[in-house]
This record gives sequence, C-alpha cells and structure tokens, in this order.
Amino acid sequence: NLGLIYSQGMRVAKDDKLALEWYKKAAKQGHGQAQYNIGIFYITGREVIQDALTAYAWFTNAKANGFKNAQEAVQVLEAEMTEDQIAAGQELAKNLIKK
Repeated sequence: NLGLIYSQGMRVAKDDKLALEWYKKAAKQGHGQAQYNIGIFYITGREVIQDALTAYAWFTNAKANGFKNAQEAVQVLEAEMTEDQIAAGQELAKNLIKK
C-alpha cells in the first residue's frame, strides 16, 4: 500500500500529505485498512483539521469492510457521541465513498 509506504517513510521520504492521497484512493476501492488509516488522520488532526465525526465515518467504513481495529474505534467514539451525531456520522460514511 503506497499510503503506508509514504506514511512511514519506507524507502521514500516520509510524506503524510502524499500518504493521505494514496489512502483515499485505496479507501474508495473498499480497502478497510486505508479507511481506518484515514480515520486516524482525522482523529489526530494529522495533515487535516481534527474532526471526530469524519474520523467516525471513516472508521465506520473500515468496519463495514472487515478491518477489525475499526470496530473498537467505532465503539470508543460512539460512547462519546449523541444519537444524532452517530446518525450524521453514518450518513457521512455513505457519502465519503461516493466522492
């Protein structure tokens, strides 16, 4: 995964911006780990504006695509969210893949 290569600087210069671009390309093809990694970018504010709702949406997609770590991330965030926020995050999750 090119996103991982750039994110970790494996034989290339570390480049979070480029890593995020590659993660997004993989995420749109249903790659759960890429979707999870994008969620990490959003929850930490790494290369993007920190946004828990968007992180939740990416984690939701990753969970739907079978990435096991995403299940715990979704549960942790849901414990801090209102029902309306959860619904908004789930709707956003559907729309992220369409973009």
